Amino acid sequence: MSLPIAPAFADSRTFPVYGGIARSRRAQTTQVSSDIQAYLIGQISDDLAVIQPIQINIERDEDQTYVVSDDLFLVYGNGEVQAKAIHDYVASLIEFYRILEKSAATNKFDQEQFANIQAYIQPVPARGNDAIQTERD
Repeated sequence: MSLPIAPAFADSRTFPVYGGIARSRRAQTTQVSSDIQAYLIGQISDDLAVIQPIQINIERDEDQTYVVSDDLFLVYGNGEVQAKAIHDYVASLIEFYRILEKSAATNKFDQEQFANIQAYIQPVPARGNDAIQTERD
């Protein structure tokens, strides 16, 4: 069974998710009555990227909002449309990464959790003026 892939962006960009979740950058979504499983991969912020796909579950709650969650890190997000729920999930995932990053220096459990999340999320190398100058030379 082929599952859709959700390229990830945490800011105001919309997810062009494969499989009919969001169809354009204007957050148009298709309504579904059943749960959806998709994969999140790609850059999620200016400095972080999902390097190994994370399976996400997109479900409709009793109040007709969408809940997006994963089974790896137990992070979730919600929203009135699927695209907003995915954005909220990605923002929560980034926040979880940042918390673990800071506390891993002093907490052994968080060190293990941070090592686990680093198997999926890695910093994106910064491209500053030095890189641009090198390309011009």
